[in-house]
Amino acid sequence: MKEKLQEKILHYRIAESRFNQLIQQRNFILQKIEEFNLTKKTLEEVSRLKGNEILVAVGSLTYINAKLTNTKKVIVEVGAGVALEKTVEEAKKTLEKREKNLKDALKKLEVEIQKTNQLLLLYQKELQRLQERSEK
Repeated sequence: MKEKLQEKILHYRIAESRFNQLIQQRNFILQKIEEFNLTKKTLEEVSRLKGNEILVAVGSLTYINAKLTNTKKVIVEVGAGVALEKTVEEAKKTLEKREKNLKDALKKLEVEIQKTNQLLLLYQKELQRLQERSEK
């Protein structure tokens, strides 16, 4: 009986660890989706700022003043360290495609989270039942 209880506890902990990993993945995807939305809004606003000075982040909470000279084209990373020049509309379409892929992945992840949560609830009930039996 004790061995069975320990085995169920192990299964529960494995499922719990998996659940936590899935939640972290979901949070990362949600963060990326928000980042894409913010980038799309910024691209829309930037087109109205030609000739204006802006602050540009250069890293480590450091900024420089820069003047926008071309608001029609942007540089978009396309993967493997490759970046291409695109129009603002092309860049927004690229971002929308990436966002759609993330939302599709999020849907699959949500299903997996639900399944894992149901498994955790099942293990909790089994553990409770086994513990009650061992106390008798």
